[in-house]
Amino acid sequence: MDRIIRGLLQVGGHPTQEDCLWNWVKVQEHHIDFPTEEDKKIYDYLNMFYEQMAAPPDYALVKEYFEHLDDIESVTRLDEIKIAQCYIRTNYL
Repeated sequence: MDRIIRGLLQVGGHPTQEDCLWNWVKVQEHHIDFPTEEDKKIYDYLNMFYEQMAAPPDYALVKEYFEHLDDIESVTRLDEIKIAQCYIRTNYL
């Protein structure tokens, strides 16, 4: 799950906005069962962000959101996701 979520948000501009959007379109074509509540919360935030902005969020923005909610578990999970290998395009499939 780390790599799936990692491909949907930018860390230092990687992946590119275009690649994140492509990944987002592909992930929307599937039903995902999230193994943890934190993964589901992060995905729900990404869904809201993409719907409103039509662009990927930066990791720092997502982390700030969960810090503001004092959701330490989701912040910890984001830190794990941040270091996951980032797949794009064909590798993301």
